This record gives sequence, structure tokens and C-alpha cells, in this order.
Amino acid sequence: MFEIYVPKNDQKMRTITRTSAVYALGLIWEQEKNSKLAAALVKRLTDDGLNPEADTVRYASAISISRIGTVDLINDFSEVVGEPTEIGVAAEWAAERLKKAAK
Repeated sequence: MFEIYVPKNDQKMRTITRTSAVYALGLIWEQEKNSKLAAALVKRLTDDGLNPEADTVRYASAISISRIGTVDLINDFSEVVGEPTEIGVAAEWAAERLKKAAK
């Protein structure tokens, strides 16, 4: 059910609802390596175009990606890692956590 909140389809859902769903998905799928979900969350994390994703959704996406444990997606969000923002810090933390889990 929570996965319907992941895509940014001009939904009329509150940002806090989407953020909570994304965060919960990370807990539900922890260490399950759900590649399809993790790839969708990478899209949320890296969405900073003309109509950017809400920062809280991006932040929660980074945390959930690291919990899901799909190591092969690190390169897909490397552009965000190291940005001097909360999102960059969360992405860097996620990448480091995934690298440690891969060892």
C-alpha cells in the first residue's frame, strides 16, 4: 500500500504522508534488497529538476535506500553524494552504509 506514495505523479497527497510512507518502506523492506523499490527511491532522491521532489521525501528516500541494502544502486545516486545540503549528507550516509554492508 505504501508504494503508491513513492512516484511523484502530481499527487494531491501531503508531503508528510509521502515522506512517512517512504521512510516506512525502508523499515518494512530492511535488508530485503528490493531492487525495484530501491530504484524508484533513487529517482525520488535524485529528483531536483524544474519541479523538484520535496526535500523531506528525498531525505527519507536516502535513508530507505540504505536500509533496503541494494548496493548496486550507489552509482545511480552518486551525483547527490557530497552536496552541501541535508540531502547530500543523507545520500553520503546511505552510500557509506551500503558499502559497509557489501563487505
